[in-house]
Amino acid sequence: MVDWEIITNRVSRMEGVRDVLESQQVTLDKRIIESSKEQDVLSEAREVVLLTHRYIHEQLEIRISNIVTTALDVVFDDPYQFRLEFSVRGSSHSEARPILSRRGQEYDAILDCWGGVVDVVSFALRLACLLLSHPAPDKILILDEPFRFVSQDLQVRVRDMMEMLSRELGVQFLIVTHEDELKKDY
Repeated sequence: MVDWEIITNRVSRMEGVRDVLESQQVTLDKRIIESSKEQDVLSEAREVVLLTHRYIHEQLEIRISNIVTTALDVVFDDPYQFRLEFSVRGSSHSEARPILSRRGQEYDAILDCWGGVVDVVSFALRLACLLLSHPAPDKILILDEPFRFVSQDLQVRVRDMMEMLSRELGVQFLIVTHEDELKKDY
């Protein structure tokens, strides 16, 4: 004979298991929806960070390039144009590659240029770093023989460039040099 009580108990247990599984399913569905919303928010946040990252690179490139190109314009008759080329590595690492161009030709600012150009670029980059520092330090740049590879005929222009940048940017330069053309008596 069939024991209806055993069957009823078994059905009741199975219904209980079903109810628990349905409840777990509802909870998991809610978690999936919440996770999907969180993923959307994180994707939007990532996009904002990337846009901000690009904007900061653009602003840095403009500010630094203007300072360096101005210095090159004052010193050289056929000046180079300077720019930074940013590249992003991984999720949080950026690199900037200095590039000089003149008459449609591009040059690596470190490897392809002669010493005088590198000295002027290096000086201007140091100046840009000082001006872009936060919190702002005292506006004084102390350098030892910063223009040792600039040819004699251009050293008066280097002095003029330093005077112009000092006046326009409110920066003092203290340099150690043996070059008489870079010295000015006050």
